[in-house]
Amino acid sequence: MHTKGTETKRTKSRAEKIFSAATSVLLVVAVLFCGFVMFQLMSNGYVTVFGYSAFHVVSGSMEPTIPVGTLIICQNTPIEYIEKGDIITFKSLETYMAGKMVTHRVVEVETFDGKIALRTRGDNNNSEDGYYVTQENFVGRVVHQTSGKNILKSLAISQAFYHIIILFIV
Repeated sequence: MHTKGTETKRTKSRAEKIFSAATSVLLVVAVLFCGFVMFQLMSNGYVTVFGYSAFHVVSGSMEPTIPVGTLIICQNTPIEYIEKGDIITFKSLETYMAGKMVTHRVVEVETFDGKIALRTRGDNNNSEDGYYVTQENFVGRVVHQTSGKNILKSLAISQAFYHIIILFIV
């Protein structure tokens, strides 16, 4: 005697299907974003999202203007728009810290053979940096800074932060 089993197949509700699809899409987006970040880190040494990069200040060369521990947001800006007095971030050309990010103030803008060269100095330093910043090692202009307890509060009202949030939504 053969009896048909009492197997019951559970069908997914519409909400479960939508949730499952959304979770899958978010996972794919997260994996792609991680790949994007890794690619930028390996090629540039830093990450840029919608033209903005974030850096953490680790030296006192710009104190008291930018204290150690400050989070700075830099905007990719054409070097042609940089002026004397702007605070910029660039890759160091100093032998002992080649490739490390430096944030200093522009003290002079010059042109050599049609190319812009920026002379920089930390506000807390006694002398100018020993090299020019050119398009090759220029990262961007500092557009926002915050330190300590104010980091989250400041990020919440920062236009750069909204651009980064939009990336996660897209």
